[in-house]
Amino acid sequence: MNVLVVGPSITRTKGGMATVIQEQMNNDVLKAENKLTYLVSHVEGPAYEKVYYTLHALSYILLHSRKFDIVHLHVATGASFYRKSLILRLSKWLGKKTIMHMHGGYFASFYNDSRPAFKKFIQRTVAQCDLIIVLSEYWESYFKTTFHRVARVEILRNGINVESYQQCISLDTTYTHYLLLGRLGKNKGVYDLLQAINRIVNEQKLTYLHFYLAGDGDIEQVKEIISKQQLGNNAEVLGWVDTSAKKEVLKKVETVLLPSYDEALPMSLIEAMSCGKVIISTKVGGIPDLVRDQYNGYLITPGDVDALMERILYVNKHPDEMQVFKQRNMEVVEADFNLKKINIKLNELYKSLMK
Repeated sequence: MNVLVVGPSITRTKGGMATVIQEQMNNDVLKAENKLTYLVSHVEGPAYEKVYYTLHALSYILLHSRKFDIVHLHVATGASFYRKSLILRLSKWLGKKTIMHMHGGYFASFYNDSRPAFKKFIQRTVAQCDLIIVLSEYWESYFKTTFHRVARVEILRNGINVESYQQCISLDTTYTHYLLLGRLGKNKGVYDLLQAINRIVNEQKLTYLHFYLAGDGDIEQVKEIISKQQLGNNAEVLGWVDTSAKKEVLKKVETVLLPSYDEALPMSLIEAMSCGKVIISTKVGGIPDLVRDQYNGYLITPGDVDALMERILYVNKHPDEMQVFKQRNMEVVEADFNLKKINIKLNELYKSLMK
C-alpha cells in the first residue's frame, strides 16, 4: 500500500507523538510491504510557519492524491485536531481511506469543554474516519460510547524498540533516585510532586533521596519553588532531554514518577518499564493498561499528595519487593509494547482498510 503519514515535525516537535511517528517511519516491517511518505502538517514556531505547513499539507494532498491510498493522521487535541480535520475532509473528498490515530490524553476534556457547534464538528469529523486508532481500552470505550456514529475503533498501543533501552537497566538496588519525565506543569502533577518532596526532605529529614525533573514547560517556576523550599540538594531540574540524555538519566534512577491528571498512553512510562524502573503514577487514561497497582507499580488518585509521598517512601523502604516489580515491568513491555509486534498489527490494519 501507499500510505501518507501526516503529523508534526519530528525534528521540531517534542513529546511522545513525534517519537511514535519516527519509529513508525523507520520500521522495517512496515517499509517491507508499504511505501510510507511523511507529510509535516505542523511545526513548533511562529504562527506564520504553522499556517504555512498546514496549507502546504493541504496543497500536497490535492496535487499528489494519486500517489497514495491511505492517509494516516496522527492527532492530538485543540488546534491539532482542527488542522487534521481539514486534511481528513479533503482526503475523503479525494476518495482516500483515512485513519485518525488519537494521541491526545486530554481529548475527553477537549470535547466536553467545546461549545455545541464545535462538538457537532468534532462528531462529524470522527464519523467520517474509516478507522480510529486509540492507545488503550479506556480510549476505545470512550470513543465508542461518546461518538455513536464512529465506524471502527481499534487499539494500537504505543511501543518501543525494547533492545535500545536495555543499556538503561540499573544495577542499584537502594531505590533512592526518582525521575519525573514529562512536561513540567500542573497537568503532569509536578506541583504535587514538589509538595511531596518538600515534606519528605524538610519534615521527615530523608535527605538521602534524590529527584530528577526532566521536561520543558514551567522550568523557571519549578526552579523558584525548589529554591524557596531549600530543596536544591534533593531536586534537580534537567529541562528538556533528548533521547540520548534521557537514557543517561534513566541509568541513574530506579523509579519513574508521573502523577498526571490526564494521559493517553505515556511513552515515558513504557520506556521506563522496558529497563526495569518501578512506576508511581495515576489512575487516568491508558495508564492502568500499563501499570497494575501493587503488581508492577503504584497508582494513586491525581492530586493526592499524601498517597504520592507514601508510595515514594514505600518504594525506598522495600527494595526486595521492588526487584520483583522491576522484572515484571520488563516482561510486560516485551509481551505487549514491543514495537516489532505493534507494527505487525498496524500493517494488518492497513491491509484490512484496502480489502
